[in-house]
Order: sequence, then C-alpha cells, then structure tokens
Amino acid sequence: MRTIIVGGSHAGITAAKTLKKIAPEMDVVVLEKTSTVSFVASSINLYLKGELADLAAGSVDTPEEIRALEIHLVLNATATKIDPAKQTVTYKEHTPAKVELQTLSYDYLILALGSSQFTLPFHSKKIAEQVLTYKNLAESQQVLQKISDAQDITIIGSGYIGVELAEALSTQAKKIRILERMDTLLFRYYDKEPARQISQRMPKNVQLKLDTPVLDINSTAKKLTVVTPLESFKTDLVIYAVNARPNSQLVKDQLDLDADGTVKVNDYLQTSDEKIYAIGDLISVPVAGDERRYVPLVSGAIITGTLAAENIVFGNRRIFKPMQRTTMSVVWGLYIGSTGFTEDQAPYYNLTTIAVEKEFTDHGFNERTGKKLWLKLVFEKNSQRLIGGQLLSEFEETSLINLISMLIEQKSTVQDILEAEYYFSPLLARKSHYLRDLALLALTKF
Repeated sequence: MRTIIVGGSHAGITAAKTLKKIAPEMDVVVLEKTSTVSFVASSINLYLKGELADLAAGSVDTPEEIRALEIHLVLNATATKIDPAKQTVTYKEHTPAKVELQTLSYDYLILALGSSQFTLPFHSKKIAEQVLTYKNLAESQQVLQKISDAQDITIIGSGYIGVELAEALSTQAKKIRILERMDTLLFRYYDKEPARQISQRMPKNVQLKLDTPVLDINSTAKKLTVVTPLESFKTDLVIYAVNARPNSQLVKDQLDLDADGTVKVNDYLQTSDEKIYAIGDLISVPVAGDERRYVPLVSGAIITGTLAAENIVFGNRRIFKPMQRTTMSVVWGLYIGSTGFTEDQAPYYNLTTIAVEKEFTDHGFNERTGKKLWLKLVFEKNSQRLIGGQLLSEFEETSLINLISMLIEQKSTVQDILEAEYYFSPLLARKSHYLRDLALLALTKF
C-alpha cells in the first residue's frame, strides 16, 4: 500500500513519520517542491538575533533524517496534476541535469500543500523587489539580503509574524515601523491590557501605528511610498506579515473548497474524495466555539498530520477536536502566551464571561524572586468553565499555557482548578499555585 504526501513542511513530515511508525510496511512518498523539509518560517528572526549561525539550519528535520526512516523523500518536486479517478499524482522533479516529469499511483493521498503569505491587491511586479513575504528558505534568504541594505523598514501586520520580526530587527540600527489596521496588536490572542504591556516594551526605533490600514504602495526611484488614511511616507522596504492563505490552486477543480479557499474536509480530515486527506495550512479546523476557522499554526499542522495518518491506517477512528489556538513566544525579554477565548472575543460567540487577572512577584525561594508573572483567566459565566487564558512573564514559565489549554479541553470549572492537586517545593514553586489563586479570585465573582 502506498500513501503519497504532497508537501514536506511540518504537517506533511508529521504525517509521514506517523505513518512509518504505526505502519512500517507502508510505502510512504513525500513530494516537496523546495530543497528543505520542516523549515521554520520564523528562523529568520533567530538568525537576526544571532541564535542561528546559518539560516539553512532553521529546519526541524533534515532530508537525511527523513530518509533514514525509510520514507521516500523527493525534493525539488512540484506536483502539477492530481487525478483522483486514476489515483495518480504527476510531478516535475528538478535535478541539476534536467527536469523530469513523473507520475505515481497511490492508495491514499495526503495533501499538505501549505500556505503563502497574503499580499494586498496593489502588490505589483513593479515593486516586487521591495515588497516582500517570506515562508520558505529561499524567500527568507531574499528578505535577509534586502534587510541588510535597508535603513527604514515597514512591516504590515502586528500578528505574531510581524511582532517577532520587529523584535528581531529592533536590535539593529534601523527604523522599524509596524502598521496594523486593528486597534490593538496581536488582537486574536490578547486583550487590550496585555497587548499594551507588550507594546510598552518596544524600543524607540520601533514605531507601532494602530488603526492604520494601508491604502496603496507606490515605487519612487529606490524608495517606496506607503499611503495610509492619515499620511504618506517613504520607506526602503515593505514586508507583509499578515495572515497566510492556503495553497489550494492545484486541487480547486478536483476537490470541494470552502469560501476562504481552504480544502473542505470532514471530521476525519477526508476531502470530498475519500482516498484523499488534507492537513495543515490547507484546511480550516474547528476551534473553541465549534466553528471552523483558518488557523495556520504549526501546532495545528502537527495535530492534523498525526490524525490523518492514524485514520488512514486504522480506518477513520479519530476525529479532530476543537483547537484552543495555543501560542507562545518571547519578545523584548517578555514571554507571552495565549490559549482559548480572549475576554474581548467572547461576546462575538454569545458568551458571557467572568475574567480574573493577577500579577505575581513571589515564586518560591529561588532566583526568580522579584520577576513579574501576569496571568489572566477567562471563564464562561453560566457553566463556570475555563475558556481562555493569557500569560506575560519576565521568566520562562511557558508550560503554564499548555496546562491552561488542557484544562480548557477537559472543560474544567473554577472548582476543578481550585481543588486540583499542585505540588509544593519552596525552591521550585509557590505554596499556592498561580492557577489556584486565580480560581479563588474568580470564585468570589460568580
């Protein structure tokens, strides 16, 4: 039996590894259009901050490691046609000597075509060299070259992509400008107060402009002119850091798509063809609130890749559970994390909430004493269930967000959190756990 996986990023490689683990006898083929696998798009930030010596090292896996698992990995292979009736994939393999057209048959097909950074309608070929996106290694290398020559850089979008890039660039002697059309940065993940705390940490060479949509970009000599409702200004380079869009063009005539261009799948990640599964950034997934949304996160890629492989081998026995959109990063010395609903989002889902927050400076008798940890929990008022959490910390306490995400998934209530067993060690933890303190505070509000 053969399963072909089109796409060798996080979702596709996860699916391939899982298939080989649970069904070693299966012939697993991965077709990847670039020369790398599992490339982390944010590697450019690590390189700029000196945490990566080589941008090419920004991959979770290497081709050699994948092939050592007896996975047939074909690099520089661009899928050109999928024929569901014949169960075949046709692809071009680019080798140093020539370009070969190949056709392979499959028993199952997993589409892990990924996504591309969205660009605004006025992004023309004329200004393409100064208006950039980055997703893979080649694009990231191009952006790095352009950044080195630029003194004034404008980033469109203040989601994680934009904020993390601005943080990496802020260590250089450059003027960085972030344009955001919403009234807060990281608006999908944080309420206004934590977003304000994050923005306060930005150094003087980073300028954040909220409520500022981009109306046009014009090219003038070696400069770009960016037009917003309130002003026009010149900049050397524009980098798009807005939401990605699914790469579904290859199958738009063969499979059913949703209105947003994602491939339509059922709870088992099957497409409109039962032999074809779609995963990762190619699909919309259920999120908290039981609505399907486009959530292009690596965490979702790993979950969907695992589930598709399991369902192929074991016969559709696992369904996709709603995601909490759990995220974690570190910017300007501050660890930031979010999961589930924010207090601001909840009313749009007809949820009435009780939210509690607290800043902690006592953490036991260890070296963290005096460093701040800010936590916020959001509860649904009627059921008293936990539905969201946000974290800002001056030290690494990142596992708290994973814990909060699991508590949300388990439908834990205020009482459950209050009565849970937490270990105590004077050198490692407070006498009363952070979550217990917040649950106690929430209990007084119901």
